[in-house]
Amino acid sequence: MSEEKMIDRFSRFIEELTAPFFEKSLDQIARACEEKIDQIIIKEELEQGYTYAGGEFAISGYDKGHFYLTLDLFFKDQEDQWVAVKAQSTPRERGVLRPDAAAELEQKGRVIYAIDEPQFNKDGSIHVSM
Repeated sequence: MSEEKMIDRFSRFIEELTAPFFEKSLDQIARACEEKIDQIIIKEELEQGYTYAGGEFAISGYDKGHFYLTLDLFFKDQEDQWVAVKAQSTPRERGVLRPDAAAELEQKGRVIYAIDEPQFNKDGSIHVSM
């Protein structure tokens, strides 16, 4: 999958995730993204031959009424060169956040979650642990 297609798929996923069905905590948003991020990592490793090195998922304030999500993944290619894969959502309404999550984001400005290498359960499914 090309980097553009991967970023587009992640962006569409983010749009679905932040749809205002109910208010979410920052951790709920991060956990909801974890499996999709792991799938992106695994797909890049298998299709491109990359080796995952690390990354981060961040929830950042945009302005008083909005926030956005970013994804930064780093791989090494077969020639040991760095490859960065980055994606950012469009600004989302803070109304989808629980009041305590909106207050935390207002105070901190940015909340970062480290993305470890995907782990697998005994049945072969992806272990979600963010």
